[in-house]
Amino acid sequence: MAEPMAGLVEHLTATEAESLPEAISGVLPLLRQDLDRLRFAVEIAARFDFFEAASTVLELAEALDDHQLMLSAADLGANPAASPSLRQRVLDRSDENRLVRIRLDAGVVPRGIDEERLYDLCWPGNRTDPPRYPLPPVVVFDTSLRPDLLLREAVRLDRAGATVRRLDPEAEVPFWFGAETALVCRSETRRRVRGRYPQLPEARIVVPEGDELPEGHAGEALLLRRLNAALSGALRTHDLDDTRHSCVGERCSRAERTGRSRREGK
Repeated sequence: MAEPMAGLVEHLTATEAESLPEAISGVLPLLRQDLDRLRFAVEIAARFDFFEAASTVLELAEALDDHQLMLSAADLGANPAASPSLRQRVLDRSDENRLVRIRLDAGVVPRGIDEERLYDLCWPGNRTDPPRYPLPPVVVFDTSLRPDLLLREAVRLDRAGATVRRLDPEAEVPFWFGAETALVCRSETRRRVRGRYPQLPEARIVVPEGDELPEGHAGEALLLRRLNAALSGALRTHDLDDTRHSCVGERCSRAERTGRSRREGK
């Protein structure tokens, strides 16, 4: 899934990258006659937390009466930058479906191992430490960072085995910050998140030098090493351009299978 995004974002300017989520949202209705392509495009939006597309995905899910699209609408609507009214619409349309409710409400009590895993994927702030089973680490990006650099780092981290989330500086700080969560942000966002979650260790907050993401291979590699140190070695650490890469231990590969279960609607 990350490969199409890698080619797409490699040469984007900052202005183009900033408009990409809205551009993808605009393209989605054109794919409604080809459900497989539509689902693929929606999965890209959900995988990189393009919450800007949440309303469009919901409208398509309603129009096509498609359960998988509705789950993706819930994934995107869970970002606090999406509107509360959209989240309520998703819930209303889903007839109290627990797979949808878990995605949107951290207060839901999961029933059984499958729901527990889904809950921990959606709400990493409530994961046990150590975790009960392998789960992907979460890297949260401050969206005030330069958008082209943010997108490229997000793709790298997705390929490294992380779940990527985006935190809008104007939105509520979500229930994401747990034992396996790292935050990449500017100084102001660091202060805001620490004010909301003072228990979040400084070691898991990465403020890049100069309050901006690095450019070039050396800077990107250093950022990945800092995040890997913060996340207890859960990320792939060698050259991510080599498609033959493997995970650091069985933990990552099993975590990826867990993440796929969520995307397949389980």
